[in-house]
Amino acid sequence: MCETSPATCVRTRSLVWRMYRDAADEDYLMARVAILHKLDYQFFWSAAQSFEKYLKGILLMNGESTQSYGHDTIRLFKAAKEICGDLIPEVICPPRGFPNYWGHIGRRFEPFSNFVERIAEYGSPSVRYRHHSIDLYLTDLHRLDEVAFRLRRLVFPLAKNFLDSPPNYREVLEKSPNLQIHPNMSFERKGTENFINDNFKLMNFSFFTEQAHLNKRVSSGFRSVNSEIFMCIESGNTAAIKWLISNAFFPKPERIEIINLLAETCDNP
Repeated sequence: MCETSPATCVRTRSLVWRMYRDAADEDYLMARVAILHKLDYQFFWSAAQSFEKYLKGILLMNGESTQSYGHDTIRLFKAAKEICGDLIPEVICPPRGFPNYWGHIGRRFEPFSNFVERIAEYGSPSVRYRHHSIDLYLTDLHRLDEVAFRLRRLVFPLAKNFLDSPPNYREVLEKSPNLQIHPNMSFERKGTENFINDNFKLMNFSFFTEQAHLNKRVSSGFRSVNSEIFMCIESGNTAAIKWLISNAFFPKPERIEIINLLAETCDNP
């Protein structure tokens, strides 16, 4: 009978890696595909899915149940931060070698927790029907890479001895801040090389630093996407919005928000 702690059982560690980390890797790849091809809503959705699974993997690997968290990425992040401490940095910094590319668009250094919260907000199920407007900085590609890199390397039992003898995983990771103990991802299979080069390795300063510097392609700027609700109201088609809120499901806070926006528009034609 296997013990329940992944720190003491190879089989449970393997299960967590396959079900959470490998699944998170695939969501992370899809988030990269989305932002590179201007699929902004899908970027936030896939990124949020990825972060949630990495964070659950961290908690499970370190003896913490995730049953009470649901899909609350922010609570998961706070719990993971308590476990990992300084292994999760406070701030996401720009890639080395491109100190000025941030320009005046967005913050040059964004707190790690702020980016996770922004992804969780725009990538939440309540935004899936595109009734919220979203803002995306093209530098969010690098922030996505950096958060995925930092969280992925922590899906290990940190207190367990590395290779069954001291030091433990935490000490190894502290000593080597750019180490991925398992560098390969499950989606890197034979026959996917072109797809991987075009979507995973392109401009990826966190996982492929040397290649990214050779690419010399760094995106900056800002995109804002108005919600379908907002654009419909702006066009004066309030009847369509009234029909939608009468026939489609929205969580109560979102429904109230739409009704209030509709009321404001009717009061100020």
